[in-house]
Amino acid sequence: MSNNNILGIGKAGYYLAKCFERYIQYKVYKIDAEDKKEKRYFKLPKQKTIMDYEINTPDLTSFFKGIKENCLVILGGSGNISGATLSILAQLKDKCKISFLYIKPDPSLLSNMKMKQHEIIYNILQQYTRSDVFKEMYIIDNELVSDEVEHFFDNKYKTINENITFCYHMINTFKNISSLEDNFDEPIGTAKLVSIGYQGFNEEIEKKLLFNLDNLREKRYYFAISEKTLNENKFYNKIKEIIKSQKEQDETIKISYGIYKTQYEEDFIFIEARSSEIQK
Repeated sequence: MSNNNILGIGKAGYYLAKCFERYIQYKVYKIDAEDKKEKRYFKLPKQKTIMDYEINTPDLTSFFKGIKENCLVILGGSGNISGATLSILAQLKDKCKISFLYIKPDPSLLSNMKMKQHEIIYNILQQYTRSDVFKEMYIIDNELVSDEVEHFFDNKYKTINENITFCYHMINTFKNISSLEDNFDEPIGTAKLVSIGYQGFNEEIEKKLLFNLDNLREKRYYFAISEKTLNENKFYNKIKEIIKSQKEQDETIKISYGIYKTQYEEDFIFIEARSSEIQK
């Protein structure tokens, strides 16, 4: 499976990476500055500033020993520990192809300093990804996910993280198994900035993606259909209607789809959208 190594950096990356541990397909690594006794966890020495984390990033050669081929790096850019990101990536980039899952924070909750930190790392990672230094960059808007997900306040981030990992994992799984039918070809090579989302198959209105991408180039629909529904004839007509409608809305966006049999009782639609332009 592609991106079967997961690396969470900082608090946001740590908790989201932990959600991937429920899936046996992934080997999960975590880096943070808190004391934790866990498998494949590296504790960074605590620093006062973002610059201190960058300058004092330790040697991670031994920690990264088991990572090869592909790795999904998960992080948010508003914490001081994000200062170590580029130093960490410099030690990792020759071992594997790196993709990102970037958690964009709610700007209304950030101080001016935290907002600047986020903007710097967010833009740098996008520029490097567009320049082919890194494979691709998934962007998640925490504020949007919170609006879309039902939760109580005391388990807010746990619920958000579980929904993000479920969506990413299902799309990643479909990319690595055979479909019942699809018209996929290679993604547009320059469209490396990615948003994802999912919803019930029978929902009439398409939900927002987990990040509102500007200037879409491509949308891929993964239809996860139960065995029960596959024995009915109506579902296929609905799929054709969805794809036709999307093509009619904007002929400049490349639309494709795949149909997959699942063991779930419910039917889902998973969506992956791509853009070539730097996102705000």
